[in-house]
Amino acid sequence: MPSAMAGDCVSVPERERFLALDEDAFDQDMQGGWRAVASEPHCQEAAADLIRDWRIRHQSTASILFWHEGQIRASLEDREAAVALFKQSYKPASPGTTAWNAYVDASIAFLTRDKPALLRARENLRQVNPPPEYEIKEGRVEIEMSDGRRHSIRWPPNIDVVDGLVNCVDASYDTAYGSTCRAGPPGTP
Repeated sequence: MPSAMAGDCVSVPERERFLALDEDAFDQDMQGGWRAVASEPHCQEAAADLIRDWRIRHQSTASILFWHEGQIRASLEDREAAVALFKQSYKPASPGTTAWNAYVDASIAFLTRDKPALLRARENLRQVNPPPEYEIKEGRVEIEMSDGRRHSIRWPPNIDVVDGLVNCVDASYDTAYGSTCRAGPPGTP
């Protein structure tokens, strides 16, 4: 589907309002920030451009912004741009970044159609142990969110996404990232 013109998705005053937001409001507000633009039909490219422009304006090197822009570009099947952005989302090696970096490796391998690298990245992710304060129960850990609520997630983080990439390695990014592929390859019971 063709992308809408940027002006059809974000007016000049709206764009300036978005670009003036702080990072948390711009990136983490699930109904606001760039996500409000991306949720509109045919406005994904405008949302990716908005993230790029926010990064440039604020001289931000936040890995999550490179990641989110890369995800949108991958959804648009601009694999080359997505891979370049994903590479910029790596975090410096430390025990707390191993899972993230393995997830990035898997996503890049998926986009470059390198199945052996994708399988290695998934195995590396599976080997990540939770911090000592977390107890794995039935493949899940319970974490406390910044607002104090508790949330159960599958361990390691993003393993379900990576399983979807493996299960649907020849599909589009959107299809492989989706819940159907996370459950298993299409057509499996």
